[in-house]
Amino acid sequence: MPRLRLFVAAALLPALGLPSSACPQVYIGLDATLSSPYVWRGVTRANGWVVQPEGFVSLKAGGGFLSGGAWASYELGSAGPNDLSDLGTGNAGLAELNYWGQATWSLGLVHAALGGIRYTFRGTAPTAGRTRADNTTELYVDLRGTSKYVVPGVAVWLDVDRVQGAYIEGSVTVPVLANPLAAPFLVLITRAAVGYTLGQDVNTQDPAQGAYFARAGVTHVDFAASTDVTLRPLHVPTVLRLEGHVQFSTDDATRPSSARPSDARRSGKLWVALALRLSPPIVSW
Repeated sequence: MPRLRLFVAAALLPALGLPSSACPQVYIGLDATLSSPYVWRGVTRANGWVVQPEGFVSLKAGGGFLSGGAWASYELGSAGPNDLSDLGTGNAGLAELNYWGQATWSLGLVHAALGGIRYTFRGTAPTAGRTRADNTTELYVDLRGTSKYVVPGVAVWLDVDRVQGAYIEGSVTVPVLANPLAAPFLVLITRAAVGYTLGQDVNTQDPAQGAYFARAGVTHVDFAASTDVTLRPLHVPTVLRLEGHVQFSTDDATRPSSARPSDARRSGKLWVALALRLSPPIVSW
């Protein structure tokens, strides 16, 4: 789910010195991401093209925001026998629909987010990667620094339903280039992240328990670079993002880039994503 990536971008804008106007009390947001492949916590979930729309509402409350919304993943092409897919071989369409809520606020030198996610899956084929039996719920906390030059962060997701255990991700984000005084606003951001699983690996004592990873420990290292262009067509804040990733995998679950046996032991993979975000205000005073 890409909500936390948007949270990071929002935290970076003040640090970069972007001029700001009075914040709306209530606003809606619309996101859409086109990606190939779909990689989640280092695990390739679908190696074809997917589109991932999202809608959310945010309310300013005190010094922070209360937000909630829904995010979906739609597989555009039918998966073949050598493809990875949440829906399974020969299927295309809605694969995942998630509901989330979170509170975000600033604590001096730290931006914080606290929330929960309900994951629901739509696979029905015998070869589906995710079915309704995989539905689960997570709670999470995300802490990000507000430095202008190097932004450290750590996020923890705790599964309280089917999988149990925690996934931890530490990151460092560095804005390389920005033109806060020009229009359109342009920023180049680099980011390095390390994933670590603590209990979301295969449970040898209880094989029936769900798992995302093969073993406990470091799952992968991800290096990313993104270019954000902020526009205001019709006075609606709009962000266009082009994002590229280079990943080095250490867990057997994060290695495959397709269903081919030859791809099961890969140590690296690449992927790209194109995202569009709209945030028109509903009420502003």
